[in-house]
Amino acid sequence: AGAASSSPGAAREVPAEGPHLLTLSARSAGALQDAVDRLATHLESRPRLREGDVCLTASTSWDEGPHRLAVIADGDLPDRLAAIAAGAGGAGGRA
Repeated sequence: AGAASSSPGAAREVPAEGPHLLTLSARSAGALQDAVDRLATHLESRPRLREGDVCLTASTSWDEGPHRLAVIADGDLPDRLAAIAAGAGGAGGRA
């Protein structure tokens, strides 16, 4: 019997409650906007996805270039992405 492993290879536990930080990057502003659009559509069609899991996955697997977007969400990630996709709130900047 034992406690959860704290080794570097152990899976990170994602808090169920927010806030959560979503980070996206792309090689161009247009590609970043496309990524936002795709993720917003994906989340809209899959409302049971956990926000923390989505944010963790994006932050650990998405590093495509100098155009970056960061969104702080607390149960409202689909709404925030939809607003960005619609042009409200700007779609990131260049790092």
